[in-house]
Amino acid sequence: MARAKKRTAKRTAKKTTKRAAHVEHYNKHSDKYNVVIAFGVILVLLFLFDLASSEQSRQQDESIINMIALSSPTENSIGFVINNQIDPLRLEKFAQSDYNSLKQQLGVDEDFVISLRDDEGSVIPIYGKPCVGDPAICR
Repeated sequence: MARAKKRTAKRTAKKTTKRAAHVEHYNKHSDKYNVVIAFGVILVLLFLFDLASSEQSRQQDESIINMIALSSPTENSIGFVINNQIDPLRLEKFAQSDYNSLKQQLGVDEDFVISLRDDEGSVIPIYGKPCVGDPAICR
């Protein structure tokens, strides 16, 4: 009988040790899963933030395009593309305008550049410069 109790005690100790090892093993994997889940949540949040930012940027780009490309220009409009054709006089006036004034008229806070490209993607100079906009870039 004493032997049976000893065997039962040993078995119980082994089972307890196995359970403790299993729980410890489970906790290690659980921590890994928590890190993976947290990383995934962060990636999703960054993606959503970028998507919202991209949408806002796209809307601002469209607004600028609508100010530059006109179907019926007025004397005060800053657009230089009239009915899908570049008006050289208006482009010259636009290109020679003060950069900060252009930013204000276009309603942008960030730096910007506008460049013209041909069908092959080569830059078409605008009055001797590769672009119009940020003076640090358009030299």
